[in-house]
Amino acid sequence: MLVLLLLHVAAALVAPLLVRWWGPRACYPLALAPAAALGWALTRTSAVRDGGAVVETYHWVGQLDLDVALRMTTLSWLMTLLVGGVGALVLVYCGRYFDRDTVGLSPLVAVLVAFAGAMLGLVLADDLLLLFVFWELTTVFSYLLIGHDAERRSSRWAAAQALTVTALGGLAMLLGFLVLGEQAGSYRWSVIAETPLPGGASQVVAVLLILTGALAKSAIMPFQSWLPVAMAAPTPVSAYLHAAAMVKAGVYLIGLLAPVLADTGPWRPVVLTLGLVTMVGGGVAALRQCDLKLLLAYGTVSQLGLLAVVLGAGTADAALAGVAMLLAHALFKAALFLVVGAVDHQAGTRDLRQLSGLGRRSPVLAGVATLAAASMAGVPPLLGFVAKEAVFAALTDRPLVLAGMMVGTVLTAGYSIRFLWGAFATRPGVPPTEAAPAPLPMLAPPALLAAAGLVAGTTATGLDGLLRPYAELFGTPHEKLALWHGPTLALGLSAVALAGGAVLHTMRGRLTPALVRLRSPVGGNQAYEWLTHRFDRLAVEVTGATQRGSLPVYLGTILLTLVLVPGGTLLATRPWTERIALWDTPLQLVVALVIAVAAVLAAGARRRLTAMLLVGVTGYGTAMLFVLHGAPDLALTQFLVETATIAVFVLVLRRLPERFSARPLRRSRWGRRLVGVAVGVVLSGLALVAAAARTATPVSVALPELAVLEGYGRNVVNVTLVDIRGWDTTGEISVLVVAATGVASLVFERSRTGPRPRRDPAGRRRDDRPVWLHGGPTLRERRRSIVFEVVTRLVFHTVVLFSLFLLFSGHNAPGGGFAGGLVAGLALALRYLAGGRYELAESAPVGAGTVLGAGMAISVGGGVVSLLTTGVLLDSAKVALPLPELGDPYLVTSLFFDVGVYLIVVGLLLDILRSLGAEVDRHIEATGRAERGLVIDQRGDPT
Repeated sequence: MLVLLLLHVAAALVAPLLVRWWGPRACYPLALAPAAALGWALTRTSAVRDGGAVVETYHWVGQLDLDVALRMTTLSWLMTLLVGGVGALVLVYCGRYFDRDTVGLSPLVAVLVAFAGAMLGLVLADDLLLLFVFWELTTVFSYLLIGHDAERRSSRWAAAQALTVTALGGLAMLLGFLVLGEQAGSYRWSVIAETPLPGGASQVVAVLLILTGALAKSAIMPFQSWLPVAMAAPTPVSAYLHAAAMVKAGVYLIGLLAPVLADTGPWRPVVLTLGLVTMVGGGVAALRQCDLKLLLAYGTVSQLGLLAVVLGAGTADAALAGVAMLLAHALFKAALFLVVGAVDHQAGTRDLRQLSGLGRRSPVLAGVATLAAASMAGVPPLLGFVAKEAVFAALTDRPLVLAGMMVGTVLTAGYSIRFLWGAFATRPGVPPTEAAPAPLPMLAPPALLAAAGLVAGTTATGLDGLLRPYAELFGTPHEKLALWHGPTLALGLSAVALAGGAVLHTMRGRLTPALVRLRSPVGGNQAYEWLTHRFDRLAVEVTGATQRGSLPVYLGTILLTLVLVPGGTLLATRPWTERIALWDTPLQLVVALVIAVAAVLAAGARRRLTAMLLVGVTGYGTAMLFVLHGAPDLALTQFLVETATIAVFVLVLRRLPERFSARPLRRSRWGRRLVGVAVGVVLSGLALVAAAARTATPVSVALPELAVLEGYGRNVVNVTLVDIRGWDTTGEISVLVVAATGVASLVFERSRTGPRPRRDPAGRRRDDRPVWLHGGPTLRERRRSIVFEVVTRLVFHTVVLFSLFLLFSGHNAPGGGFAGGLVAGLALALRYLAGGRYELAESAPVGAGTVLGAGMAISVGGGVVSLLTTGVLLDSAKVALPLPELGDPYLVTSLFFDVGVYLIVVGLLLDILRSLGAEVDRHIEATGRAERGLVIDQRGDPT
C-alpha cells in the first residue's frame, strides 16, 4: 500500500515534465498509477472477501506514537477500486479532452494525480491522525484543481469557497478525532472498534465534531453550496472529485464509523434528518437547471444525501444497501459527467435549451448516457435498481425515513429523464446541434463505467458476497443483493418512483413556475457570502481599533499584558522557594548592577545612538556573566553577536533621526523605565519559578558524555549544534538564509555584488603612490583615516585566520562555525568601515547569495551523505587521518556541517554590509548628487 502511495507521488512529480514533452497525451502513462491501485485491490479480493484485512504499518513519529498504519477492509477495498479505476479512466479521458493550449495543463495533471494518491491514502489509513493528513491533502488539491484557471474570477471564488467550507469542517473533525482518540486510548480505528467506549458527553461532542467534517466534505445540508459552485473546474476533474473521490470521503467516513458510533445519541437524528433534507432539496434544485453539468451537480448533492442516510442508519441491511449504492453512484455519475464533457467538447455548449438532435448525431454517446442515467433512475437490470431496491427494503421499519426517501427517488427519476431529454432529444423550434462524433478516448471511459453498472446489476448475487462482510459489522443482514426478489414492497416502490419521475417530466411546463418559487429564503451561496463579508468587516473593525501604526503602543501592550497576567499570577500564588542564592561571587553582583543601570538608562534615552550603546552594555555584561559562570564558549559567542549587532545598528542609524522624538517627552521616558523594570522583575520571577519547578532530570546532564561518545568532541555547545540537535541548527540556518534574502530584496535595486574599484595589476594609483586599501581613495577626505586604513590592512588577514582557527578548533575548544563566521564577518565590516563600499567589494569579490547558497548546500549535503552512509541524518563519524607523525589525528564529519554554518554566517553579514552599508551609501551619494544638481539648476551657474 505504501508503494502505491509513493507511486502516485512519483507520478505527480514527473507529470509536469511529461506534459511538457507529450502534451495531454502524457495522461495515458500517468493513468498507470491509479490503474496500479485498481489492479492491486483486485488481487487482494480474496483477502477481504471473508471479512479479513490487509495491514501494513511503518514507524513514523515515535514521540507521538504515530505510525503510517494502513489497513484495507471491505469498505476501503471498494473505495480503492473506485479511486483507482475511475481515476485511471478519467486520466485517459483527459488525454483527448485537453489540448496543448489548455491553461495550466502541467500543474492541473500533476495535481490530479497527486489528488488520486491523497484519496487513496485517505481510504487506506487506519490511524485517525493519518486519515486527517490525507483528508486535508485532498482539500488542498481540490482547491488547486477547482481554481486552476486563476484568470477566471468564478474559478477563484469557487476554489476559495470549497477550501473554506471543507477545511473548517476538517478542523472540527480533527478536534473530534482528538477527543475520541483520547477517550479510547488509541488513534488506530481498528483498535477503537474493538474497545468498549465509555460514552458520555465527551463522546457526544466527538461525534458531532466528526460529523461536521464528514457532512461538510460530502456537501450535506447546510454545507451543500460549495459543490455546485465547484463546477467551475474542468469536467473531467468534476467527474473524479464529485463522483468517485472527494465528495465520497465524507460518506465513506460515515460508513467507516457507523458500526461503532451509530448508537451514540445525536448520530442518527443528525445524519438521517440532514441526509433526507439534502436529498430532497438537491433533487428539486436539479429539476430547475438548464446547464447539464449543474443538473448533475445538484443531482450529486441529492445522491450524497441518500448515501449519508443509508450508510449512517446503523443497521446491517442499510449498510449493505449503502455500499451497493456507493458503487452504483460512482459508476453512473462519473459516466454522466464524462458524457457532459464530451457533449460540451464536441457541441460547444452544455445548455439544454440550445441542444437538439444530438442523439441522432452521436448515437453511441447517447446510448452510453441512457445506460448511466437509467442506473441513476433505478431502472432494471442496472446496479442502480438493485441498490435502490435494497435501500427501500432496508428502511421499511422507518416509515418517515422511507417516505422522505421515496420523494427523493421520484425527483431522481425526474431529473434523470430531464438529463437525457435535454442532452439528446430532438425538440421542435430548436435548430439541430452541429457536433462531430466523440473520439474513442472520450467515449471509451464513460462506456466502460456504464457497462460496469450493467454487469454489476446482472451479477448482483456475486456482488452481495463481496460486500456482505461490511454489513456484518452491524449484525446479520436479512436482505440480499439480487436482481429479482419477487413481488415485494421494495419492487412496488421502485416502480412508483419511476412512474413519478416520468410524470414530473411530462408536467415540466406546468411545474416550472412552482419549482422556481420553491426555494429556500436564504440560499447557501447567499449565506456563505454574508458570513464571509461579516468576517471581513469584523477583521477591518478589529484592525482599525487595535492597529494604530505605533510600535511603542504595540510593544507596551504586549509588555503590560506580560506584567499583569503572569506577574499577577506570581503575586497571587507566591510559588517562591525557601532560599534563593542571589550570587556566587560579588563580581556577579557588580556586573548585574551594571546591566540593570544600563537597561534603565536605555529605556529613558532620547538619542538613538545612546540607547543602542547602552543596550550593547547590557549584552557585553551578559557575556561577562557567562565568563564568571565558566561558560567561555557562550561568552565568546555573546561578545561576537553583540559586536555584530552594534555594527548593524550603526549602519541603520545613519538613515534615522538622531532623536526618538523632537519633543522632550519626560513622562513617557519615566513610563518606559517603569515598564522595563516591571518586565525585568516578572521575567526574573518566572525564571526562578521555572527552574525550581523542575522534577525530571535535565537533559543537559547527559550532553557532556554524549558529546564525546556520539559527537567525538569535548565542546558540548558546538557538538550539540552540529550533531545532537543538528535538525534545529538546520532550521535556524534556513531562517538566516531567508532573512538575508529578504533584507537584500527590500534594499537592493540592482545586483547584490556591488561595484569594484579600477586598479592596475601592480596595485597602485595613477600617480604610483602605494595605497593601504584600494577603496580608501574613493572616500571623501573628511571620512578617510589613514591610521584606520593601516591598522585594518595589518590585522585583516590575522582576523580571518583567527576565524578559521575558531572553525577548526571549535569541536574541542571554544569556537565553532558560528563564532568563526561572526569573526570573519566582523573582519569584512572592518574593511568596509575603513575603505567604504568599494573596499568591501574588493575584499569579498563574490556575491553574498553565492556564499549563502554554498553554505546551505554544504550543511544539507553533509546531512544527506550521513543519511546515505549510516542511515541516520546528520550523524557524526570519526575518520582517522594517516598522519602518525602528528600523533593520532582524526577528522569528525560534522566539521563539514560546521563549514556550512560558517559560510552562511559570513554570507549573512556580507549581505547586511552590502545592503544596509554599501547600498545605503550609494543611495546617499545619488541623493547628494541630485541635490547639488538642483542647486546648480536654480542658480543657473554650473560652476
